[in-house]
Amino acid sequence: MGSEVCQKCKGPKTSKDARCLPCRRARQRAHYAKNRDRIRTYQQKHRAKDRAKVNTYAREWRAKNYAHRQDLERRYKFGLPLGVYAAMLRAQGGVCAVCRQPERAKRNRKAKALAVDHDHDTGAVRGLLCSRCNIAIGLLDDSQARLIDAARYLAKL
Repeated sequence: MGSEVCQKCKGPKTSKDARCLPCRRARQRAHYAKNRDRIRTYQQKHRAKDRAKVNTYAREWRAKNYAHRQDLERRYKFGLPLGVYAAMLRAQGGVCAVCRQPERAKRNRKAKALAVDHDHDTGAVRGLLCSRCNIAIGLLDDSQARLIDAARYLAKL
């Protein structure tokens, strides 16, 4: 087997490739930046040549990899490493962190996933909420004072 050291940065690598993952990605980004027009032209020709086949493949791939796509989106939006959402969901028992109820809102006749609640100032993830609780907290501008005032108001009734 090959060397366990990256040829470029001399750091540790985990695959058979000559470079570590950060060096491979940097090389890929540099190649794309240098050849962007040629790559885009090829992609457009390929898609135009057999649009129905490309669309069918994309639709099937999205359906087959739905959970993985959601995980990647959460990583991109909230910085959650892959699999952390599932661990948080298990830790909360599959219910909302506020009302302790499962998600009631539906999308395409299926229950939506619990929303990732995060602090908009720091980006820190707080927990998983149902749509109703997430919207309520958002309408109160994530303000504890407003939430307490609303609770006092409800207590008067």
